[in-house]
Amino acid sequence: MVFKLINDMVSSFQLQMDRLTSDIHSLLNKDLVKELHKRNIYTVIDLIKAIQVDRKVVEKISKLHLREIVDLNKFLLKKYGPCAENAFEHYQRIILQSAILQTGIGCLDKLLDGGLFTGYIYEICGLPSSGKTFLCLSLARHILTTTKDQVYYIDTKHDFSATAFRHMLADSKDQAAEILSRLLVVRVHSRPEFLNTLFSIKKILRVKQTSKLLIIDSLPALYFLNGNHTENNSFLNYTVNILNYLVNECNLVILVTNLITLWSDGDIKKVDVMKERISCGGYWANVPNARIKLKRKHETCIVNLTKAVKAIPPNCECELKFTSQGFV
Repeated sequence: MVFKLINDMVSSFQLQMDRLTSDIHSLLNKDLVKELHKRNIYTVIDLIKAIQVDRKVVEKISKLHLREIVDLNKFLLKKYGPCAENAFEHYQRIILQSAILQTGIGCLDKLLDGGLFTGYIYEICGLPSSGKTFLCLSLARHILTTTKDQVYYIDTKHDFSATAFRHMLADSKDQAAEILSRLLVVRVHSRPEFLNTLFSIKKILRVKQTSKLLIIDSLPALYFLNGNHTENNSFLNYTVNILNYLVNECNLVILVTNLITLWSDGDIKKVDVMKERISCGGYWANVPNARIKLKRKHETCIVNLTKAVKAIPPNCECELKFTSQGFV
């Protein structure tokens, strides 16, 4: 029997991150869960860490006896802890569930070495109004009209229009209602709501694989909600953990739109020289497996592959044309 490395199992445990709810254990009633949430203990792993760091504090918060806390800790470790897995069986499962999602845009598929690979996070970045959302809608349209899969679309900017998307289905009018029913749009207003949505998607996909594509449009809308760097990094850490779980365990393709901003170094002599900066900081910059940069040029869009799943091809640029039915 060949087992995966201990590090992989620990990583799997960290990615589990199940939300604390009252139905996990009889000792975790609704009042206790609310009290734990007030102390920033939101997930199973948060509670396990809190018990390990200072059991007396947890005892004071929960008003449980020490014996009950020990039993609860054992239960959580047994149910949510890492378990050994046969490496060959794990490999076979990955191969069986892996897929390449074609974008429906010939030059973009060629640029991406065939399309979007399940198990990877793709970032679509660009200046404001460069076509990031339009590209996401174009990809969603192609998946929905060529397969029977669902597409999850998390809208953080609150600008998704079902009417506009329906116009993109002009050549599929007869199936428009059925296609729209498979586009699952969630409009989120806060970070907790966003994280809860990701947990809900994870819970659904662990039971049944109904989708291979998750679109998040956009991450900066949540990242820039406040200027507290500690809270921002904590939010990104939670987000990256659950995204990695979704791509690795649920074999999803995740598309995240990000914003490019222009900055000046403050040199008066070089006031016209602006430097581009990708939003969400240096930590996030290393998270996506591939980065697609967009630049608007009148009625076309220049696509540049600045980071690739494999190696960046010699010709890493292509040009897309805006049409009423999406990019072509």
